[in-house]
Amino acid sequence: MRMETIEAASCHQDFSLKVAFCSDNGFRSVPTDLLPDLRELYLEDNLLTTLTNETFERFRQISKKSFIFNNHVDTLDLSTNPIEFIEASVISTFHVKQIELMNTRIAVSQLTNFFHGIRLSMFIKGFDFTGAKLHTIQNGLFAPLKGKNLDKIDIEMNSIYMIEDNGFDGLAGVSELQLGSNNLEEIEPSVFNGMMALRTLSLDANRILTLNSKSTPWNISLIHLNLARNELTAINGSAFYGLKTLKTLDLSGNFKLQAIENNTFVDFQFLSELDLSNTHIFVLTFHHLPFLATLILESSYCPTSLIRPGNLGNEAPSLTTLNLINNALGPEKLWDSSDNKSSFFGLQNLSRLELSSNTLVSIPLGIFQNLSNLQILRLDKCSLFVLETGIFIDLNSLVLLSLEYNNLKVISAGLFDKLYDLQYLFLLENDLTYLDSNLFKYLSNLVYLDASVNRISGLNRSTFEPLARLTKLKLSLNPLVCNCDLKWLPGWLKGKVELIDSMHTICLDNAVTLEPFRGKQLITFDPKDECGPNIILYSCLAILGMVLIFALGLIYYQRWWIRYRLFLLKLCFIGYEEIHDNVDRGEFHYDIAIMLDEADDVWVNQHLRPALLERVPGFNRIVCGDEELMLGMYYLDAVHYATEKSFKTIIVISHAALQDQWFMMKFRTVLDHVNDIGTEKMILVFVEDVVDDELPFLIRLFLSDHRPYLVWPDDERGRDYFWEELVRDLTFNLRCNHLIPPD
Repeated sequence: MRMETIEAASCHQDFSLKVAFCSDNGFRSVPTDLLPDLRELYLEDNLLTTLTNETFERFRQISKKSFIFNNHVDTLDLSTNPIEFIEASVISTFHVKQIELMNTRIAVSQLTNFFHGIRLSMFIKGFDFTGAKLHTIQNGLFAPLKGKNLDKIDIEMNSIYMIEDNGFDGLAGVSELQLGSNNLEEIEPSVFNGMMALRTLSLDANRILTLNSKSTPWNISLIHLNLARNELTAINGSAFYGLKTLKTLDLSGNFKLQAIENNTFVDFQFLSELDLSNTHIFVLTFHHLPFLATLILESSYCPTSLIRPGNLGNEAPSLTTLNLINNALGPEKLWDSSDNKSSFFGLQNLSRLELSSNTLVSIPLGIFQNLSNLQILRLDKCSLFVLETGIFIDLNSLVLLSLEYNNLKVISAGLFDKLYDLQYLFLLENDLTYLDSNLFKYLSNLVYLDASVNRISGLNRSTFEPLARLTKLKLSLNPLVCNCDLKWLPGWLKGKVELIDSMHTICLDNAVTLEPFRGKQLITFDPKDECGPNIILYSCLAILGMVLIFALGLIYYQRWWIRYRLFLLKLCFIGYEEIHDNVDRGEFHYDIAIMLDEADDVWVNQHLRPALLERVPGFNRIVCGDEELMLGMYYLDAVHYATEKSFKTIIVISHAALQDQWFMMKFRTVLDHVNDIGTEKMILVFVEDVVDDELPFLIRLFLSDHRPYLVWPDDERGRDYFWEELVRDLTFNLRCNHLIPPD
């Protein structure tokens, strides 16, 4: 639309918007040469003294559109004019909803005409007398407004120090009354008697010392009461008696307030918001407030009795917002280690928790347990040095997490693993030197990340790859090293991610940064010329690939040999399991068969037989030597029979025995039997020291297969060990394990 403007009577007018700006022009009367169909007229800061019917007879539609609330708010602004005379009929004909007479110092005598005009108007719903210097609300001041319904009356900043009895008569239809920034020192509920429509009362920034000193009940149905920034020191139990419909109470900024009696809030069954910030209340208890949703205790010395673990969950189970900022809270006040309960136990509906500016240092694991609906958590300025993995595991709905202005040096990779809905993360002003590659692994919904003012020098691509929805990133005032390791960043920033505060996001100005980018802004970093393909690296990779292929081929070619060596290695470190034979000794005809050469009869009779009778008396069925073999059989058949019918066979070996061919035939016969049945039932006993070169092949083959043998020692101590080993080997038979390779 084309905008056309003209200048008339020193006013700036806009034809298309129907607006006339006549402010601060020294007018003593309203200009007459303005657009007849004005919708907005600004006359503040002039010298208007008289408003008569003729003043605005040409302007019937003066309105102002407020885009903030998206509805029509018709306003006439006559602020800062020394108005001396007002004609009631003028006010009644205005097609406006709000009249502003701020800082006009209008004479009290003219207020009657003004209020008569408002009562007669079909459109006016409120007026603003801010800074009008009324000083006193006199009896009957608002009487002309009797029967008029008004949305809002604003008489703030008037230095009002007294409200006379029945001072508000005539305001029965007012729903909001603003009395802030005056000099009131005492408030009694009776002052507001008769204001049946009053729902919002603002008494902030006065000098109120006493509240309901007479303990009289409030006879109005207030919903919102603002007593912030006064000089209250104590509140008695009957101060709010009768305010059963109250939903919000603001007592913030009463720096001298130290005591609130226990039953003060007993009538507040529907209270949903309580603000006690910037007070000095040392002891505070309140009875069950089932609908309390917002509790603000910022800078209030936070009474320990109120926040003791489990208390808030019982007294205010519907809390959605809890503000505990700047209360000198430590872990010991928020966590009961004996019961494993926190101050937030039972607050399942909590969606906003603010713990900023408390010296927490560390946070006990489990302090946020069961806060599954929490969406905003502020832990900034808490002197945190470390955060234990799992501290946020129950915060499935968290949207905003603030950890700024702490002393965090490292954030473990799994700290944010369960925060699937997190959208805003603030890590600025810590001592972080790097961001782990898995730190944001599960934060696919993150849209805003602030990691500025840390000591981060490098950024891994894998760290930021999971952040599919990230739109704003702040990395300013970090010593970023802009080298080839960061070459992925320019392409990534060309996407949908906006680098905030890019003017202060600078590459480190020293030798570790590529020379063209030292001290330059990160957004200018593009190292495609400095970080081309690495020929040496690619060549090494090609050679490595060829070596790998050759090695795989060689391994395949020698696979059987390699498997065999690996099997031996396994036996070396792990060993193997011995398998015992299950055949009982009683099933054999003999217990022991002893095969020997005639030259060894003396050793057997002097040493072996006596020892067996002494040490294993149960082994008394013994066949020893050729003389005791079964009669009527051929020699080798008798040897085979004795071996087959014996539980154990002992073969005595000496130099003489090795020279006897019949002895070697007996050895072969016994060995064949052992191999046939697969049981190691043969023991070799060397009565003399025989070197390896003198051993026949069959004996060496037997010994190489881990078969049992013993050597007769010369010393007495060694012989004791000999007999113990022999007795042990006689008591059981092992199955032959052919999977074990020979030595």
